[in-house]
Amino acid sequence: MLTINAHLRSRDVACNVSTTAHPPKMRSLFFLIFLSLSQLLCAQQTELKQTISLNLHQKSLSDAFTLITQQTGIRFSYNSQQINVNRKISVHVENRELDKALPLILPASVSFKQVGKYIILSVPEPKKKQHLSANIPANVQNQPGDSSFIRNTTDDIRLIDSTEVFFYLKNSSLSNGINFDSCHRVITSINEKEMNKKLALLALSATIAGSQVAAQNGQTGNQKKEETKTTVETDIKEKRAAQVTFVYPIGTDGVNTADNEYNTSFNIIGGRTGKVTGFELGCIFNINKYSSEGAQIAGVMNHTGTSGNNEQSRNVQIAGVYNFTLNGVSTQFGGVINRAEKAPTQIAGVSNIADTAQVQIAGVINRGKRSNAQIAGVINTADTAQVQISGVINVTNASSFQLSTINVTRKGNFQLGVVNVRDTADGISLGVINIVKKGGLMEVEAGGSEILHAMLSFRSGTQKLYSIITAGYNFSDKVFATGFGLGTEITLKNRWRLNLEGIHYNLYNKDFDEWRDSHEDDFEWDDYDYAGLTQLRPTINYKFAEHFKIYAGPTLNLLITDKNFDFKAPYSIWNVTEKEVKLDAWIGFTAGIRF
Repeated sequence: MLTINAHLRSRDVACNVSTTAHPPKMRSLFFLIFLSLSQLLCAQQTELKQTISLNLHQKSLSDAFTLITQQTGIRFSYNSQQINVNRKISVHVENRELDKALPLILPASVSFKQVGKYIILSVPEPKKKQHLSANIPANVQNQPGDSSFIRNTTDDIRLIDSTEVFFYLKNSSLSNGINFDSCHRVITSINEKEMNKKLALLALSATIAGSQVAAQNGQTGNQKKEETKTTVETDIKEKRAAQVTFVYPIGTDGVNTADNEYNTSFNIIGGRTGKVTGFELGCIFNINKYSSEGAQIAGVMNHTGTSGNNEQSRNVQIAGVYNFTLNGVSTQFGGVINRAEKAPTQIAGVSNIADTAQVQIAGVINRGKRSNAQIAGVINTADTAQVQISGVINVTNASSFQLSTINVTRKGNFQLGVVNVRDTADGISLGVINIVKKGGLMEVEAGGSEILHAMLSFRSGTQKLYSIITAGYNFSDKVFATGFGLGTEITLKNRWRLNLEGIHYNLYNKDFDEWRDSHEDDFEWDDYDYAGLTQLRPTINYKFAEHFKIYAGPTLNLLITDKNFDFKAPYSIWNVTEKEVKLDAWIGFTAGIRF
């Protein structure tokens, strides 16, 4: 026997099902499912039992995730709209199991579960109030203690401040063989297998009905959207082969040119036409009310689409100052400004503006929502851009390549410039200063070596590639050095890291100022004695406290000096002198602190 209790409450619906027996096949199936789930659970528990150590003070949740991934190899998956990973946390855990550490790190409203090598974070959605309705026979009356309902002209039941409603299924063809004992109990008069089939069919029919209603609602919504869409048709009065205008409206067709379509248009000073489908030439300006196809050439300005309609232009515009196309695709060459909705090519002396552009070349600024290539003397801006090249600054949300003095992007593949700024660490930034907001590396180093007794360096970028700007001083020979280099950091275990770096220094000796002062009138850099130092540095660093590391390691040094430069290597394992240049190589040592 199968008993179903159906209860409807103001916030949830509960259905209790009890059976008297389980067939042997079902028991075997349950056992296999239980065994598989047990093995999966054991594997996941092993991953969650890994120990981690964190010491964070007012750091973002994203930083905590990065450190956990580095220590365990487990990555995090979450919806950034539900979970604020920029939320600041302070936590200290030492060798604690992951499943016990996560509740200390995550907000109380966030739950987690492990799937393979990922931890899935989620925020439970608030329970929604469910509304149920049904049609009941007119002869059905409420039983004592039943829920109250209002019957309208279509026999629709609506719940009123009650806790239970009885659903009568007698009129359904699928309910044959099901007896309705009372308001809250359904008793089967057939075997359990047939009863399960009946209930499954009832559930399926309800699902299909709901899907059909949703589809109908969706179609209705789309129809409404289509009905409300506004289109503007062009109101062309006549189509003619050509027109000539001195200055609008003085011309062959007078004021009617603004409402006519022409294959060819000539404007001695400037003209205004409805539409041109071939060629238009104006000494000063050309204005098309609706659209333009073909070519427009003007001494000052071309302007197409002044009516604000939806008709698309496909043209080439050439003007001494300004080109504008409201709708459509336009290739534009302007002395000052180009503006178009879609532009295969825009070339301007000052500025290009387009929603979508293949190539934009401007003397000052390019602006596009989506651009394949932007080249500007000063600034490029775009929502997304494949390639940006400028003299001063590039700005975009997503890019493949940026080359400028300053490059700014939220997400990009490669940046080359003096200063690079990006949100994420998934690309490569090569510059003097590289600022990565999430997952980046930024450190100051103070140290020394046998050749440069005091050194101060600044590192910026990501772990896989960072830049180094550095300066040093040799107290014995009074030699000052400035340098630049690149490096990468490899995680070894827990707090240990390996840094592989290459740095080149330019050296300046104590006599430089005196020599320059004595040659003020004929000073040339080529006359100055040169000295350079190149170092390869594999160092080990250990993080002994939050934001503090100590490092040490060997260095492979190559000193290049002119023969008159008064500076010698500490010792040599290899040296050569050719003409006026001397090379010395040796193995040294460096150590210091980073913070």
